Amino acid sequence: MEHENTTQKSPYAFLSNPSVQRYFADLNLDLLQGKHITADDYYSYQLLREYYEPELKQYYKELYELILEKATFDNSTYFYLDFPVDSKGRLSNRYRELSEQQVIIGIILLKMYYDMYFKYPKELFWEDIKEEIEQSELKDLYKKLFFEEVRDFYTDKEWEKVQELFRRTINSFTQLGWIKKLSKGKEEIHFQLKESIHRFAELYKYEIEEFPQFVSKIKLF
Repeated sequence: MEHENTTQKSPYAFLSNPSVQRYFADLNLDLLQGKHITADDYYSYQLLREYYEPELKQYYKELYELILEKATFDNSTYFYLDFPVDSKGRLSNRYRELSEQQVIIGIILLKMYYDMYFKYPKELFWEDIKEEIEQSELKDLYKKLFFEEVRDFYTDKEWEKVQELFRRTINSFTQLGWIKKLSKGKEEIHFQLKESIHRFAELYKYEIEEFPQFVSKIKLF
């Protein structure tokens, strides 16, 4: 009687593929740092498309107790790592909730994303954000939030504080893969809102739905 071949292929055999070896380190680091991978991240995105299931899903489940998720919004697909229910996996120290300031700015940017629903790409400059604060239907709420009082005019110095707050949040959201920076200089604010910002909407549903109540308890400066 011949011995039955019980040798099984390693679930990590895909790591020996030359294309995986070349780009996986960057992909792995980005995912573990909380980045949402979109089509802009060309090589990482192609790896995820080819090896998403079962290889990479199993890899992150077994090694990190994390779930590799795939989501689609506005006809664009993106990938990210998430925690299992009632668990923070093995990398909880690398995951931090957004600050209240970041959540507020995220909600404002998300609203602007929805307002540009039929526009693509969804590019914004600082002037667009300033106009949103000054002229939108929530202008009084925004003015109280950023300037503590409603006025028709604010000084350049007052605006600079608000601009810096947005600039820091935009940098953080870029690292998370929700924004693509288009600015040529460090001080300029010019960026594209990516479809993956929908993940922010899922994470902060309460704050979005109860925005006036949420911001009423917060002092930004």
